[in-house]
Amino acid sequence: MHLAVKTYHFGTSPFHQADPRIKIALLLAYSITLFLLETWTGLAIAAVLYALAHAISRVPFRSVFVLAAPTYVLVAVAIAFCSFTGDVSLPIYLSDAEVSMAAPFAAFDPIVLAGSFGFVPAGFAKGAFNAIRVVILVYASLLVSFTTTSAEMMSAASSFMAPLKRTPLPVDDAACAISIALRFIPVTAEELCQVHDAQWSRCARFSGSGVVVTLRAWGRVFVALFVALFRRADRLAAAMDARCYGAPTKDGRRSSLEESHLAIRGVAAIVVGIAACAFLALFF
Repeated sequence: MHLAVKTYHFGTSPFHQADPRIKIALLLAYSITLFLLETWTGLAIAAVLYALAHAISRVPFRSVFVLAAPTYVLVAVAIAFCSFTGDVSLPIYLSDAEVSMAAPFAAFDPIVLAGSFGFVPAGFAKGAFNAIRVVILVYASLLVSFTTTSAEMMSAASSFMAPLKRTPLPVDDAACAISIALRFIPVTAEELCQVHDAQWSRCARFSGSGVVVTLRAWGRVFVALFVALFRRADRLAAAMDARCYGAPTKDGRRSSLEESHLAIRGVAAIVVGIAACAFLALFF
């Protein structure tokens, strides 16, 4: 049994080496821009920008395409929902933004398929527009995940939450807890595979023997999995306690192995990227 849960792709591209705060900030601006776009021209420009970023990252497109598979089902349902109507005689009302989205087929009348059930070309165009921007957004998010480690993600999140450190909120503890939770995902998958294979080698019946037998076999797997995870958590807690995690410091500030400082070039990249996204959203 094998579960693929790791998304980071090792590389030396400029995208991999960029500060994670830059990538997250630009991803946020790009995401907002995608949902502000109202024309196919703007959507095409956004797609070209993603294609350029993907080419720079040198991440295999097949990895992104396969991991986004659940999105295709959702957008297909959304397109079908917008494309068909139960009564073709009802008038179709479109806002100004929706008229731009449905521009390729806005002038076409609904097509009767059976009785009052029919196909609405304008609805199909609007659904396709929304589906494409959702897919592009998922691709862009996966690209950031493929080029950023979980440790870098948590370091960036901690940096973004730095202003909250002046409040009673335990920002460092929250960032540490999230980081540990993320790192336990591949560990949990590895433990599950090991326990499953061990049970299977002892002739456990996971399929072909009825629902009750299969549930009992998987129940034994999850019991052993939880026991192994609790033991690992106990060892982790003991290791953190032995390294004086949570001990008070003189200045009350928790140190870090790698102190990251956003350079002027990074700030310039964020400013330019946000300005480009704003221009695209305002004029397209």
